[in-house]
Amino acid sequence: MGLFITLLSETYGLHQPSVAAVTRVMREAGWLTTGARGVNAPEMTHVDAARMTLALLSGEPPGKVVEEFEFLRRLEARTPVPATGFAAGSGLDRAHCLEDGLVWLFGLTSDMPNVREHGYIFSGSWLWPYLEVSVDASARAAQIAYSRQVCIYEDLARDRELDELSAQPTTLQNIQRALEIERRSAGWDSMSVALERRMRVVRSITQSEISRISEAIATRAVTTEAQD
Repeated sequence: MGLFITLLSETYGLHQPSVAAVTRVMREAGWLTTGARGVNAPEMTHVDAARMTLALLSGEPPGKVVEEFEFLRRLEARTPVPATGFAAGSGLDRAHCLEDGLVWLFGLTSDMPNVREHGYIFSGSWLWPYLEVSVDASARAAQIAYSRQVCIYEDLARDRELDELSAQPTTLQNIQRALEIERRSAGWDSMSVALERRMRVVRSITQSEISRISEAIATRAVTTEAQD
């Protein structure tokens, strides 16, 4: 866990005690790998990396981060990624949520065919294909650029819930509930914000951060297997 926290802190340029605090509450909520402590502690996985990254991208303090993470992870793809190109075979061409996309990204390594195929040479060095994960904390929406394919993630459940309410009798309670649902999120392209979050805040990471973390986790896992 300590190595994992250091990796995230150094990669994202965040204060290590802050990352440790978020990691602790995420683990206590059951969202991270748990097990024995000390030398027998389990290795952190690419799923842990994806979940912690989303928690950190939310920008929320430890007291609120789990609730916000649980909301953001369920954001649904507005239009799934095409079945061809960089994300071919990922399963992201079907209905999926933001966490699915992040878990797939952090499970990639440099030796995977799609990464090799879509990477490029710059100044004599081979680089990963362009990737970018952006979370709009003000609208509670997100976007992932999978190489040349872009997917927007939004609170699509919001519209379904409002449709269900519209079919019910018009009561004060239902009107108040509808207002609560409307205010909880906004679209990625919308000019409005959610929950009165007036200052627009968008946090992003790119292939540089994703590759560093995913490669470190994969290398650590291989080393551990070899030692066993």
